[in-house]
Amino acid sequence: MLPITLKNPAQFDAYLFSGWNPTISGIFEQFHIVKISDYKSHLHLPVPPHRRAVFLFVYVTKGWAIRSKGLNTYRIEANQVFFLPADQITSLDEISSDIEGYYCHFQPSLFVESGIKFDSISAWPFFSRDGNPLISLGEPERIQPILDILLGEYLQNDPSRKSIIPYYLQVLFAEFKFSIPHADTPARRFSEALTQRYQESLSQHLSRFHSVEAFADFLQVSPNHLNKVVKASTGKSAQQLLIEMRLLEAKVLLKQSDLSMSEITERIGKNDSSDFSRFFKLHEKITPLAYRMQK
Repeated sequence: MLPITLKNPAQFDAYLFSGWNPTISGIFEQFHIVKISDYKSHLHLPVPPHRRAVFLFVYVTKGWAIRSKGLNTYRIEANQVFFLPADQITSLDEISSDIEGYYCHFQPSLFVESGIKFDSISAWPFFSRDGNPLISLGEPERIQPILDILLGEYLQNDPSRKSIIPYYLQVLFAEFKFSIPHADTPARRFSEALTQRYQESLSQHLSRFHSVEAFADFLQVSPNHLNKVVKASTGKSAQQLLIEMRLLEAKVLLKQSDLSMSEITERIGKNDSSDFSRFFKLHEKITPLAYRMQK
């Protein structure tokens, strides 16, 4: 089954800003950094669920923003950083009028071209698909100079200096990593890990498994245990997360692909197009076709 086309940076700007073109350099597709104050007035909110072809992070220095990663929604406050790996469903729901900070995206190819191995899971866990995407900075004053250097390199737009950017990014990510808190007990770590594995399985195997029981069997736990752990970690049942993931995936496919209703039905694990339409309208109060046609 082929994946849907991801939005590259240039496509996403057209999708996001609708008529306004931000200042970009020659390496925009591989690396981009900008102050939030430079583009916030041009945003058309809310930005519906979508997938992107780049890794990104948002660092808020003032105000707040509400963004999602998969099924979870996060309020990003001052001195917090939100991370998102490529190909992860996300949305931008709301920002405060006084928000300030930085947005940055990059492609792993930027590291590869400089001879640096980019291992987003083991080296930088905040970029893992099933990890916590939000960290609070203990010493934000250590971050600002690195961001300013990266912004300066980007605006200088000198191709001969492109290879230095991933080294500054490595230093920045190392500083971020020092701010990651450690889980306090083995039981809590296990519960969080199982919940994350379940959410990741929902994202990857929605068309393969159609029930909580099937996902529990895949994860090698009992349905009751899975539901108990998920409920304790998220406040929602395993079934509710399955419903939410189906709706989220459907919204992305309706907006970001030309797949037919029957193809989308298969992707989200529903029985037929009529079943999908009833399911979507029950929860969203609008038909899938009407949602697709919305601007």
